[in-house]
Amino acid sequence: MKYLDERITIQMDLGSPMPSVGMYRYVVYEYDEWAQSDDDEMIFTGNFYYGRNSRYYTFDITDIVRSRKYTFPKEYILDNNVRTGLWTGLTNRYRIRVYLDEGNVTSSWNNVAMIYRYPNVKKGLTDGSGVYTDVEGGYTDVLYPLIQGYKETNIPPLISHYPLKYTRNYKFCQSFITSSDVSEFQLWLTNSHLDDYYNISVAQEGNTTACMITLDSIVDWQYYQQELDRDVNVYKAIDDDFYNKIAVLDYCYKRYYLLWQDRYGGFQSQALLDNVTFSETFDVTETQNYRNERSKSFIQVQPKWKLSTGWIKEDVFPYYESIYVSPILVLYDAYEDKSYEVIVNSSYTEKTYKNEKKMLNISLDLEASSKQNIMY
Repeated sequence: MKYLDERITIQMDLGSPMPSVGMYRYVVYEYDEWAQSDDDEMIFTGNFYYGRNSRYYTFDITDIVRSRKYTFPKEYILDNNVRTGLWTGLTNRYRIRVYLDEGNVTSSWNNVAMIYRYPNVKKGLTDGSGVYTDVEGGYTDVLYPLIQGYKETNIPPLISHYPLKYTRNYKFCQSFITSSDVSEFQLWLTNSHLDDYYNISVAQEGNTTACMITLDSIVDWQYYQQELDRDVNVYKAIDDDFYNKIAVLDYCYKRYYLLWQDRYGGFQSQALLDNVTFSETFDVTETQNYRNERSKSFIQVQPKWKLSTGWIKEDVFPYYESIYVSPILVLYDAYEDKSYEVIVNSSYTEKTYKNEKKMLNISLDLEASSKQNIMY
């Protein structure tokens, strides 16, 4: 499996006898399950010069593949619609066909995880292993959440938390990779008063899929009215065969939660401390009348929130780095039942207890992604 943060190359054997010296055409194909023939979708065509110094030629398609990275439309996460069976584009396959004088040569498919890994790679934690697997390679009953640090037999080291709240303004979001024999799976929700599940369809078998479900659809009003007395645990399952816990709905929920997409393409939701500092900055435009009297004609207001994560264990601290590179951040105020699209306006430094000599946390300077414009 290759990744977008490394060079993506394909070495071609041009055959023997070797072609003559000259210019030749090549085509880059992306795998397309719904293609009319040969599962091919042509995404690039070009020419290369062959100097006949070797029967092998290496093509670098890094920039071509990087340009194919898909990002979810923001409204998928911000609106109050339920979406399951979403295509994610988090894995793809590429190959090259070279057109020579005596015919053409086609490479095998090359699997690419369409993610940029954490630069300070930690083996088994942030290097992609454990979840990004060639699911076409004979595996069965594969259902992995695409969460940084996930291992098949363990609870994710940084497990998502959501408020146990009947609301359409915040969503449970997650991406999964499945084997080709899985067409649907379940999210099981359990606690002392609740034993229910939510069916999830798979966008493309043997690939990745995502769901974005409003919290009122996961814990419906009937169960919510039973005054659940403890956290609700969310499990992933195939055919009622339970797998490990992947999320928790907090019975005693915090006021603020932050949702972001991590470097593996999965989603994290974590509670933040309630001691928030809200502030605004103003960009004021003035006008002046014929008597030289000034007045405000336009004010642009930038809302800001300063929050803290609270204490973070050293082994999960690197997973919070993905907040700073996430394509979207959603800050949810559970008391006001309001979500805000925000951006983070600060830098990241990896901390360890050895360096800090104290418990670890992260302070987040968040700004609303859109400013309030006031006209007079």
